[in-house]
Amino acid sequence: MNILIVYDLAMNKAILERILRMDGHITVAAGRVDDPMYLLKKKNRFDLVILDVLKPESHGIELYQSYLEYYN
Repeated sequence: MNILIVYDLAMNKAILERILRMDGHITVAAGRVDDPMYLLKKKNRFDLVILDVLKPESHGIELYQSYLEYYN
């Protein structure tokens, strides 16, 4: 499964990434909203997106809506 992790706290992001990789998943981690937006514009497909909904610079819900726009 391809999983995108968007989380601004480096420790939490690293823990999630490690657990998921140990379970055999492919992960891409980003700490800022700009990073996943770049990935979305390159048309990367993810089976699961784990994101911090209350990010300081932008709400995760806005990122989710952008993700849906690219794939619908």
